[in-house]
Amino acid sequence: MKKIFVAVMAAALAFSAAAQEHVDEVQTEFRLSVYRNADEAELTVVRPYNHDADTAYVEITDYLGGALRWRGEFYLAEEWNHCMIDIADYPDGRYFADIRVGDETFRRMLRVEHVPEMALPDGPIDLGKIFFTPDDFLYRKISKNLEVKPGKADMIEVGRTPSEDGLAFMPEGEMYQAVDGSFVVPCIDYVWKNGILYPSDGRRMCAMSAPSPEGPYSKIDSFPAVASRGREIGWFDYKCGTVQGFHPADKYELYDPAKHGTFSLRDVSYFQQIDPHDFGCVQAGYRTYWLVAKTSTGDVVFLRDTPLFVDRPLYNEDEFDTGFTTNDNFGNFWLSEDDSTLYVLRGQTVRRFAPYDVPYDMLPNSLRIMTVYSSRNGIDWEYVHSITAPTLNQQPGEQQYGGQVYYIKEADMYIAYIDAFDGDAQRSYIEINYSRDGVNFYKISDSEFFAKHDEYGAWDFGQLYREGLPQYFGDRYYVVMSVTPMDHTQFEGYYRKPSLKDVTAADFHRAFDGRQYERLTHFEEAGGWEGIAENTRNGFFAVGLAACRVDGWFCLEAGSKAGELTTRDMTGGGMLYANADVAEGGRLVVSLLDADGKVVEKAEVSGDQIKAPLFNLPEEGIYSLRIKMKNARLYTLSRE
Repeated sequence: MKKIFVAVMAAALAFSAAAQEHVDEVQTEFRLSVYRNADEAELTVVRPYNHDADTAYVEITDYLGGALRWRGEFYLAEEWNHCMIDIADYPDGRYFADIRVGDETFRRMLRVEHVPEMALPDGPIDLGKIFFTPDDFLYRKISKNLEVKPGKADMIEVGRTPSEDGLAFMPEGEMYQAVDGSFVVPCIDYVWKNGILYPSDGRRMCAMSAPSPEGPYSKIDSFPAVASRGREIGWFDYKCGTVQGFHPADKYELYDPAKHGTFSLRDVSYFQQIDPHDFGCVQAGYRTYWLVAKTSTGDVVFLRDTPLFVDRPLYNEDEFDTGFTTNDNFGNFWLSEDDSTLYVLRGQTVRRFAPYDVPYDMLPNSLRIMTVYSSRNGIDWEYVHSITAPTLNQQPGEQQYGGQVYYIKEADMYIAYIDAFDGDAQRSYIEINYSRDGVNFYKISDSEFFAKHDEYGAWDFGQLYREGLPQYFGDRYYVVMSVTPMDHTQFEGYYRKPSLKDVTAADFHRAFDGRQYERLTHFEEAGGWEGIAENTRNGFFAVGLAACRVDGWFCLEAGSKAGELTTRDMTGGGMLYANADVAEGGRLVVSLLDADGKVVEKAEVSGDQIKAPLFNLPEEGIYSLRIKMKNARLYTLSRE
C-alpha cells in the first residue's frame, strides 16, 4: 500500500477557529463538496487526543460498480490531518472514499467535475453587444493594469411589513409604470395565522413612486392602471411554465407515442407535488417533481413513472445525495441554440459530514448547490455540473438557494442571477455568473458580489431574494426583491409565536438545541440568543429593488495606471457606441484597426455615458479594436 505522511495544518484552514475546537470522536470529510478542474482532493481526518490509532487507511472506488481507483494509508498526528489525493485523471462523477481509523470505518463522497476553459472564437467575432469578461474570448492582447470587476446594485426600499403581526411583506408581481407616470410595485401583506406560512387572505396593496422608480415609495390600497411595463433584459426562446391544460386534481396517462403523438422540448415542463397524490398513471410521493408535456394530439401526459427530482429534508447515517435530490431551490429552463437540448437549473442537496458539515441550516448537514441538468428528449435527464463550484476561499456553509438564467440575445451571452447563502454569517445575497455557450458558467468574482450589505441591522442586511424578472426603465435595470434585515436563523424562532414581538431568547435556544448553532461566527456577532431574539423583535419584512446601470453587471476597469487591450478580429457594419464611466482626469480612447493593425478611426469618451457614439464601422472586411484606459470603467461596446 502507498504510504503518505501528512502534517497537521489546522491554522491554515479558512473557516472559523470555533470549528477547530478539540473533538472527542474521529471526524473525516473532503475539504470541498465538489472538486472542479482540480488535480488533488484534500481529505481531512481529525484524530482526538489520546486516540489509539495513528494511521488512516483509504480506498477510493467508483460510485456505481465499486471499481477501485486508489488505495493508500497515511500517518495521523493528533487533531487535524490532511491527505492530498491525486484526482487529475478522474472522470466527471461521484466516488466513494472508505476511511478506516482503528476499528471505525467511514464512507464519504468525492464529487469531481470538469468544466472547460472558455472556448475561443473560431472566426471573427460577430456580436451586436460586447461584454468584457475575465477570460481570453475577446482579447488578442491585454495589459495587467486592466481588470474585470463585478458591478454593484443599489438597493432601494419600496416598503416594509405594515403591522407587528405581519408575517411577510412580499412582492406580488413586477414593477410597472402607471398611466399617470408613477412607478408601481404590487405587494401583499401576509399575517401570521395558526401556523400557516402564507395564508390565502393576505392583503393586496402596492407601493408607488413618482416620477422615478428610484423612490421614495408610499403604500396605496388601489392598483393604478398600467401604462407600460419595463422591457426584459433577457430574451428567451423558451420559458419554463405550467403546461397549458394540466390540472393537479385530474387523472392522466403515461406518454405513449402511438397514442399521443409527438411533442417538442418546448412542450415540456415539471411541477412540484407537495403531498402524496394519485394521478392515475403515477402515485406521486411527498415533495416530488414530475415531468409533463402537451403532445401533438392535444393531450397532457406524464413523461415518466418516476419523479425527476425528490426533495430531501434530512439525510440519515451514511445516506448520500444522488445528484437529483433537491429541496426548494428553483431555477429555470432554457434551450440550446439549435433547440436540440433542454436545460434546467435546480438546487441539489449535497450531504456533508464533520468537520466540514453545516452547523446550522434549515437542512441539517447538507449544502444546496445550483446545478445544471440536461435532456435531449424531455424524458431522460443527465446531471451536467454545478453552475459554479465552491473554492477554498469560501466557508464550508456557503451555498446557493436559487437562481435564474437569462439570455442576452445581442451579446449571445447568458447571465445567471444566483441567490447565494452564507451559512456562517446567516445571510443571503446575489452573485452574477455568466456563460457564452449556455452550459458552462463562470464567476465574475469569488469575493465581490452584485448585491450584499454588511452593515448589521440595515434594512437590506440579512436575506435578499429575487422575486421577478430583471427589467429596465430608462438607463437602469431593476429586479424586485424580498428583503429582511433578520438572519436566516430567525425564521424558525417566530413560527411558533403569534407575532415577532413575542419571540424570546428561550424560543431560539429550544429551537436550536443540539444543532451546533454556537459554532457560527454569527452567534457572537448577533449577541447570543438574547441578541438574536432582540433583532427578531425589531425585525420586519420588506420589498425592495436592486438597481444597476444598463448592462452594469460587470465592467472592464483601469485605475491610475493606464491599461491597453487589443481585441480579436471582428466583423464590421453599423455605428459603434460605448457604455462607459470616465472619471475626471481619466481617459478612454477606442481606435479602429484595419487588418494590418493601422489606425483607421479613433474616438475618445469622457464623463459617464450609457451610449456614447464612437464611429461607423466599415461594412466590408475584418477589423479589430484597440482600447486605452485610465481611471475609467467600460461596461459594453455595442453597434447599431
